[in-house]
Amino acid sequence: MRRLDARFARRAVLVGWAATLPWAWSSIVATRNMQRAHTSAVAHVTHTEIGMGRWIATLPPDAVVASFDIGGIGFASGRRIVDIGGLGDADTADRLRRGTMWELLAARGVTHVILPGATESAHIGDGLDLAERLHFADNAAVRLEQLHTITTPTAEWLPGVRGTWNAAQRQNAHRVLYTNLPGPKLGNAPPSARRAIDDQSGRISSADRAVVERMLGVLEASGFPVDMHVVDRPPRVGNPSSSCNVFLGRFGVALSGCGEVANLDVRAYLGARDWGGAARVVAHALVRARRANDPAFHPILAPTLPPAIDGERSASAASASWGIAVALAIFFTGSWALLMTVGPLSSRLGNMLTSWTRMVRRPAPTPP
Repeated sequence: MRRLDARFARRAVLVGWAATLPWAWSSIVATRNMQRAHTSAVAHVTHTEIGMGRWIATLPPDAVVASFDIGGIGFASGRRIVDIGGLGDADTADRLRRGTMWELLAARGVTHVILPGATESAHIGDGLDLAERLHFADNAAVRLEQLHTITTPTAEWLPGVRGTWNAAQRQNAHRVLYTNLPGPKLGNAPPSARRAIDDQSGRISSADRAVVERMLGVLEASGFPVDMHVVDRPPRVGNPSSSCNVFLGRFGVALSGCGEVANLDVRAYLGARDWGGAARVVAHALVRARRANDPAFHPILAPTLPPAIDGERSASAASASWGIAVALAIFFTGSWALLMTVGPLSSRLGNMLTSWTRMVRRPAPTPP
């Protein structure tokens, strides 16, 4: 019976180590890939943020500089930088939420501002377009004059940002000019503001639906109600609607009662069946069209995202959950195999030490 138990234990140990090796190899490969991504990200930050900090150091001593990214830029510049990213100032974080960061620039006497930026091929409403998201662009109260730009080539930037999601591709330095004109009207949409989407086929995911309905609610609270419909066929031509109606389908986008809207291109989103992404782009395009007639129209909307196949943007979260599961599997399988291997050895070693200790402590025989 003891021989059978010993054989079973040896086989169990071998099975445990065999099950652990593939996962361990996967962990080694993943670690090397993350190391490469981290190296790429560090090189990118050194080039853009440290490089921009060194450029800031050449500005006149009385220049007051604000920056969204303050770490590497502040370190390399050797100056005190006004934080507009909300990392260390509660007032700044509140202004980010309310969209009134331009007022902080005026209050602090900022003469230069550094903003992360997207590439020229960025889509409308891009989340990396900080000049747009912070309501500096098309703002009658301030005008930004671009002075300097540092960009990492796309082929060098993508590996790092995909692995770490660390930093925008470029840093832009601007001179800030104040016009003394009224600033934008940002609206005051309550947290519960929503406007339902007509999507009977359920093409827009629940997550995207929540975001887009919030965007439509913000537009309605700003005095610009928009009704959005996801349909199979374009609507029939009829009398113009008194309100703005958007019809979104495989055919593209059809508008009624929304006025002239330029540069509205959602083909990449529809080709990927990313209905939620297309709806976000439409909302931003409508805002820009409205702003052409009302420069102060600046509702706070969620940013747009690059097209995603079937609108699935949770791949990173799913990968993270699978990664945790794999890591736990490696840990428990490896621990079990290690215990099965070390346990008998430690038991034998303990028995040997016990026997040795008894021999040492055994009293010497008394002479006759």
